[in-house]
Amino acid sequence: MKNNYKSLLKDYEVASKHYQATGEAKLLGIAINSLLDFESKVAQLWSYSELFEVQKEIMNEGLQVI
Repeated sequence: MKNNYKSLLKDYEVASKHYQATGEAKLLGIAINSLLDFESKVAQLWSYSELFEVQKEIMNEGLQVI
């Protein structure tokens, strides 16, 4: 789960940079929707506290969690 989440966060980072450079929001919208979908499913299957723990681990590794 953690690796999938990290991958989605990296996709978001790339999409965000693309948006800032070009003003095109399509990739950013897809990345945000993918993150929201993933986080909702994790919260439903496990719990919000487990999601928060994974977020803390990822932030400690230097990735920003939105």
